[in-house]
Amino acid sequence: SEKNLPVEWSADSNIAWKLELPGAGASSPTILGDRVYLTCFSGFGDGGRGGTVDDLKLHVVAIDRSSGKIVWQKEEEPRQPESRRVREHGYAAPTPTTDGERLYVFFGKTGVLAFDLDGNKLWQTSVGDRTHGWGCGTSPVLFENLVIVNASVESGSLVALDKKTGREVWKVGGMRASWNTPCLVEVADGKTEVVVSVKGQILGFDPLSGEQLWNCDGIQDYVCPSVVA
Repeated sequence: SEKNLPVEWSADSNIAWKLELPGAGASSPTILGDRVYLTCFSGFGDGGRGGTVDDLKLHVVAIDRSSGKIVWQKEEEPRQPESRRVREHGYAAPTPTTDGERLYVFFGKTGVLAFDLDGNKLWQTSVGDRTHGWGCGTSPVLFENLVIVNASVESGSLVALDKKTGREVWKVGGMRASWNTPCLVEVADGKTEVVVSVKGQILGFDPLSGEQLWNCDGIQDYVCPSVVA
């Protein structure tokens, strides 16, 4: 029903604003109110700008949605040694998520980080120390008081952290060759299951306890696409 929507874009037509970021990134922006939150990386592996893996920096950026101006940005030191080659998408692929009070970001080996909406870091928790040449591609999801992360690359695990403290609440193994984000599914009895696709199987868990509820045959290879329901 909307009228007069733009159907064309160019470098100078129908662009509200454009902002150069501190570096490259493959994560999607997350919008809350008048803010846009995203992650990126710089110093190494970002479009041939030189540097070594020791120069790598990770960034969390908050942008004013109306003006395109940076409200705050935080630079994080990666946990080294990082992978020296991340194929195509770089070191900032997981998309941040928010519960309206905090922002949660995942930087693979560097861990899961929580910020308040003014950019103050509240906690940082490791979910494993392994790396892969394809990097990390899974985004955190929120359920009640938990941040749930598929740390297949980092520890072969599905991990749930307390939103307020970053403390590990539960952890289960078996996340083999899985680059997809967990899917929260409401089932018929009013409960919720968390579903992950891994090599050879699709797995369903209780998101509060980590108890495995079911499994079935899945894709017989590494899995990048996320489950939808």
